[in-house]
Amino acid sequence: MYAIIKTGGKQYKVSKGDSIRVESLQAEVGQSIELDQVLMTSDGSKVLLGSPFLDGVKVKASVVSVGREKKITVIKFRRRKDSRLKQGHRQYYTELKIDDILTPGSKQEKTKESKPKKAAPPKKKEEKVVAKKTTKATPKKSTASPKKVSKSTASKKEE
Repeated sequence: MYAIIKTGGKQYKVSKGDSIRVESLQAEVGQSIELDQVLMTSDGSKVLLGSPFLDGVKVKASVVSVGREKKITVIKFRRRKDSRLKQGHRQYYTELKIDDILTPGSKQEKTKESKPKKAAPPKKKEEKVVAKKTTKATPKKSTASPKKVSKSTASKKEE
């Protein structure tokens, strides 16, 4: 059985026991994670395709290591301009070991469903609401100065 998963903007074909290097994930070494972006699964006779992802299908994996890839050099060179730029880059990665591919109806899915659900949370005590005394807002007086009338317009009005 194999599955095609999507993580870090890339797609990977995985099967049980495989080890893959993916883009950096927020997980520690030894931690178990579930990848739920499964695009397709196949068990040899039956193929399930998602649009875009399959509902209820997950890939269980454990983190083997976290590190950085080999250094690559990026060189930018512009001829006849005396312009050269050299940079290095090391990409972070997370190495995963695929433990299992969980599909709806598999044995491990059934054991998870059989667990009893938690009881409803206890009711909260009602709190007394105290009305706050509000004060009426007083309107602000405008501080704008009165319009000035020019002498020329004042003399025209008198005539």
